[in-house]
Amino acid sequence: MKKILSILLVLVMVFSFAACGDGEETAGSGGNGGSGGNSGNNYKAAVELFADAMYRGNKDVIESLAPKALWDYYQQNGMTKDSLIETAEYVVGAYNENYKAQFGDDYTVTLEITESAIGAADVTRIGETLSQRYGINKNKVTAAYSLQVKVVFHGTEPGEDAMDIGVVKIDGAWYCVDLQIYDEGVSAGFCLEEMAFGG
Repeated sequence: MKKILSILLVLVMVFSFAACGDGEETAGSGGNGGSGGNSGNNYKAAVELFADAMYRGNKDVIESLAPKALWDYYQQNGMTKDSLIETAEYVVGAYNENYKAQFGDDYTVTLEITESAIGAADVTRIGETLSQRYGINKNKVTAAYSLQVKVVFHGTEPGEDAMDIGVVKIDGAWYCVDLQIYDEGVSAGFCLEEMAFGG
């Protein structure tokens, strides 16, 4: 049963990963599980961290892709941090095996990032959304960018992917988010969730 559930989660992930892994996405960032790993103005380090897991198969960075508030949110809703990380590790491993099959065992990945600033009013709305969803203090959400990220694979054959993701600065650290801004509201969730089970 556990194996079937894992397979189903991977299938859900494959079909829903468009928000944080295929096509166009908006600004992405990573941070250090609540300890401010991608602090300052270096949101690109957060995008690299996310790509390190998603495209390079580095499972060791998964915990740093979300703030402590996300882990607390899932703990309060009956899912442990370890189980979420385990699910994300399974998906990352599956993607990595696929990339190795396509580009060879020694493939590398480079990113080309184009940024668009997000105005103060929308940053406020993002903070309100993250506060409502995860209990994050909205005043700690201080900046955001919308990013177009071209992912270039170098290996036995060339390849490309694209992400439209968001990066949000929370309490001094940057995190990648699946971010959609509409006239009527904002949709925001951490890319780690997309990685683990399609958000």
